[in-house]
Amino acid sequence: MIHTILKVDNFEENMLDKTISISFEEYKITSVKQLKSKLQPFNPQKGEKIFISKGCCLPRVKIKNYYDNQGFNVSNTNELSKADYCIIGQDTFNEYLYHKYFYFIETKKFIDILDQLESLGYSINIDKELLDSYTLSSIGVHNSFNSDMDNLIPNYEYQDLNWKRVGYIDKANEHFFDELSEKKLIAESEILKNINGDDATVIDKERYETLSNMLNSTDDDNITLAMEIMANSHYSKSIIYLNLLFYNYGRIMDNTGKNKRHVNFKSLLRYMGLSTSNVDSVDCNKVIDNLAIRNKITVDNLNIYCEEFICKLGVRDNATYYGGSLQFVKVNEIILEHEAIKKALGHHFTYRIENNGN
Repeated sequence: MIHTILKVDNFEENMLDKTISISFEEYKITSVKQLKSKLQPFNPQKGEKIFISKGCCLPRVKIKNYYDNQGFNVSNTNELSKADYCIIGQDTFNEYLYHKYFYFIETKKFIDILDQLESLGYSINIDKELLDSYTLSSIGVHNSFNSDMDNLIPNYEYQDLNWKRVGYIDKANEHFFDELSEKKLIAESEILKNINGDDATVIDKERYETLSNMLNSTDDDNITLAMEIMANSHYSKSIIYLNLLFYNYGRIMDNTGKNKRHVNFKSLLRYMGLSTSNVDSVDCNKVIDNLAIRNKITVDNLNIYCEEFICKLGVRDNATYYGGSLQFVKVNEIILEHEAIKKALGHHFTYRIENNGN
């Protein structure tokens, strides 16, 4: 699964003897998409060992309890070579890969240009064996590649150069990726959804209202306790109201400093597709997306959300300079034209409240 990208490192021409010397840098890459396609359900056998990769956010205390609660007779190992499973986290590949931006030209066009140079009488010094064995469709070049060729080739036709961000493997991590391709891979989210055990608190409407009051409190201890309760809840069974808590109180939680960085709360953030830098980013769209990826889009759930949405929505008068809010105009109906809703229900969703108009 490891491939090598070639990038032109040095391009020197000697106009006196018409020689061109080209050298390459080599970067090892892997297909993250291909690795993620290997993710599978977590059904370990007795005695198997688990490696938790960098970039995961799984509290070590909770992971042992998780194994016990699920009836898994397994243990963790700090050596990937000894593991049967490897847990892949949201940030795993960012931890093991370095990133650079490169300009790329199609390999075939690069070779055609070399042929043009040779037909003009240039002698090209290049590692031909390396180039002939190259199998990828593009080669990295400098951003000045076209202008350099324009100076050498009459009526040169400028080529499209694609600027891409490339995740490459440092030499120290090559062994990790070699071994990773041989392991059974599981997503961190597979563990997180039940990390607190089947007996963990389920946030229902009543608990949601209690937590709402705590998060609205001016007492920092109440806010801290509310976040602890959320972090220790049963995530998958509480997703409906966890979504709403982040939707309504994300900004309050975002301002708590160290509380949002506690390892338990960071696990919850991971499950919700958030991070410590965007705790307050859950809007209407993200609420629906969170439901969709967990197959939780139902009429009942959408009714719960729309009741909350309608409290947040207001009409603004754009005819005024500042687009002032029209407090005397109330929203009576919401139509959710979201593709995920149409896919789940077969149609868009309409929510109405009692119309008191005359």
